[in-house]
Amino acid sequence: MSTYENRGFFYFTSNPLHGRWFDLDPDTTEEVIRAALAKELNNGQEIDELFIADSEGFATYFCSRECFDFAEWEDFLEGLESTHLDHEVIMAYLENCGSASISDIEDSYLGEWDSDEAFAEDLMEQTGDLDKLPDNLRYYFDYEKYARDLMINDFFESNGHYFRNC
Repeated sequence: MSTYENRGFFYFTSNPLHGRWFDLDPDTTEEVIRAALAKELNNGQEIDELFIADSEGFATYFCSRECFDFAEWEDFLEGLESTHLDHEVIMAYLENCGSASISDIEDSYLGEWDSDEAFAEDLMEQTGDLDKLPDNLRYYFDYEKYARDLMINDFFESNGHYFRNC
């Protein structure tokens, strides 16, 4: 399983010089970051506002307008510990949909295929929809066009991984 380094550059005031990088693991809470910045850069005084200037890894998808959603991040990390999904699959989803819970990603993930057409063929076999056509017409079914239509409305692909749309 590949790993992603989850880090964020947090700062206070309106000056990113009053900040530093933090590893964003389960032990690094908002309170821990505030306390560390207060001690290291603010003479121990409490920090009112906390901002994020940059991030790496999964954490990138939990940032919005210089704010970091610690509650969603903590929920995400809890799910990450118990999921069967590879980190590559999770990143493929996040790159297309933004922040999400692990359970949402698990519910949306369908598997890995070599092409949209292979995905469409497998979907037809699983649903049994092709069996509803008379035998003499099955030969004419166009998987390429069917796959194109599936990918327009209902599904997306990222690095060979297929998901239901966000």
